[in-house]
Amino acid sequence: MAETIFGKIARGEVAVSLVYEDEVCVAFPDISPQAPVHILVIPRHPFEDAYDADAETLGHLLHVAAKLGAQ
Repeated sequence: MAETIFGKIARGEVAVSLVYEDEVCVAFPDISPQAPVHILVIPRHPFEDAYDADAETLGHLLHVAAKLGAQ
């Protein structure tokens, strides 16, 4: 899999202003927001596409996104 900026962010190699982090994912504001509040929630361990991710990880990402959206 090709290296991406998201992998570097997830590993802490690129500094961003995290609004949430746990062992599964990190969340941070988009650098070019398309809405008043635009947060990206990304997994710490990359996968090629959504079909490669397990249901538990995908569910966790959705749960975190919903939790952040409600704040």
